[in-house]
Amino acid sequence: MKRVQMMIVLLGCILLLVGLVTHQAVGVSFLVIGVLLIMFGVIKETTKK
Repeated sequence: MKRVQMMIVLLGCILLLVGLVTHQAVGVSFLVIGVLLIMFGVIKETTKK
């Protein structure tokens, strides 16, 4: 995994945690963005192989 992809997945995890802690509209959007970032990082890695 590249350094950039690790950062993207890490950022996604952080946003996911923030989204879980705060249960407002902002928290939900953070949750969605976090999941998308993690998926993006993982899918990009698997398609390269």
